[in-house]
Amino acid sequence: MFREAQPFHFRLLVALFVVASASGLATGCTAIADLGSYRSDRGCDMRASFRGFGPHANTNQAFYLRVEMTSTTSEFSLLTGSFVVQPLPGSDFDLHVPGGIFTAFAHVDYFIDVDGDRNYTPLDGLGVRLDEGWVYERACTRPAHAIAYNENFFDFDAPTPIGRDLEISLEGFPVFKGPVEVRAFVDDPLIGERTLCFFRGPSTNDGTVDVVVPGCVPPNTTLHLEVWVDENDDNNVDPWPAESAFGFDVDTSSLPPGALVVSPPMTAVERPHSGTVVLTLLN
Repeated sequence: MFREAQPFHFRLLVALFVVASASGLATGCTAIADLGSYRSDRGCDMRASFRGFGPHANTNQAFYLRVEMTSTTSEFSLLTGSFVVQPLPGSDFDLHVPGGIFTAFAHVDYFIDVDGDRNYTPLDGLGVRLDEGWVYERACTRPAHAIAYNENFFDFDAPTPIGRDLEISLEGFPVFKGPVEVRAFVDDPLIGERTLCFFRGPSTNDGTVDVVVPGCVPPNTTLHLEVWVDENDDNNVDPWPAESAFGFDVDTSSLPPGALVVSPPMTAVERPHSGTVVLTLLN
């Protein structure tokens, strides 16, 4: 017997529960198992304006944003989107992530990874500040959140991931071009594109870029990926073959361990790039 497909927000909740159960986090904890303890609606695009982050710009320090749903009955949070900017490109920049906020009840943890371990480590063993972290609520508030750098740091725990890390090795791209953006999203009947993973780097360097976005790949899903190298640095997507801007699909149920090697198309693109520019540098 065929059943009508559940909306994506429901299926992602189920995927989150499966991952939580497999990791042992659900053992003895009814909050993770009780999907009703997470408030959900259709969500929105993520729009945020970051200002005054110059002290950390153009270093090797990555900037992580984690969109999370908080349980109404426990302290656990579930990851619904994972975004990496490595490194911060400047003091002032805007982010527009299509479908990046899973639900209007979500919050966003964001931090600068000073020690480079891809985790939020607020203090070292002697109590000295390492990473710098903050949180903002009401992520679907309009207009875009204006977020100014400050030293009122907020410490938090890591959320339960959606699944495995997004690992991609970009190879054979034009050298020293960029910036580079990689985005992974799924189709959601309620909102359209639902962005789960995003990476932004400054350059293709020698033509090779290693992309790692933590915990954002769901199991048993068709994931749409987009790669864009802004070869003329005009903050505008010029469709392939004018620029390295293309998309393709991945079945996550058959994704092998390790990094997926991705090279520019030779003859035709599997999926046209949507034209989305996620990060706009202002200063």
